[in-house]
Amino acid sequence: VTQEAEARPEAPRPAARRRIAPLPFLYATVAVALALAIGEGLTALTPIPNLSMLFMLSVLLIAVSFGVGPAIFASFLSFLTYNFFFIQPLYTFTIAEPFELLALVIFLIVAIISSALAGRVRQQATVAATRMRVMRRLYEFTRRLSGLATLDAVAEGAAGEIHASLGRGVVVLLAEGVPVVITAGLDQ
Repeated sequence: VTQEAEARPEAPRPAARRRIAPLPFLYATVAVALALAIGEGLTALTPIPNLSMLFMLSVLLIAVSFGVGPAIFASFLSFLTYNFFFIQPLYTFTIAEPFELLALVIFLIVAIISSALAGRVRQQATVAATRMRVMRRLYEFTRRLSGLATLDAVAEGAAGEIHASLGRGVVVLLAEGVPVVITAGLDQ
């Protein structure tokens, strides 16, 4: 690294736009449709007072499986579906009773909060699994390094591990006297 390279400011990179995958939203729609079908089937057999819990279950399953975005989508879709198919007057988005409106709003709030919490648990589980893989890899690397006897073998082992971890070319330089000597290296 030269001083010239350090002096040049790095050009700002444009913010990367995240692509929204449509498949989790399709699964969310299917989960809400499945809750609707089960709800219609159960309503035909016997009246169930807490049918909204079927929709809450679909929201939670989507949150755990696909994260917060699809779960919030499922929350709003469940809100609209439950209103349209199960709140009097049926097959409209009109709500006749004020307590039904309150119940729907509370359902939506609880569904969004639950989906956010379940999505966060999913993210934390992913982070924990990644950390565990990294820790296992570091443990294996230190175990291998402890068995190496020469400086060249340690440099080769370090180069191999860095190459495997980062997927980039690696060069290990060691000073032997005055000149710097390439001790180990791996290319992509």
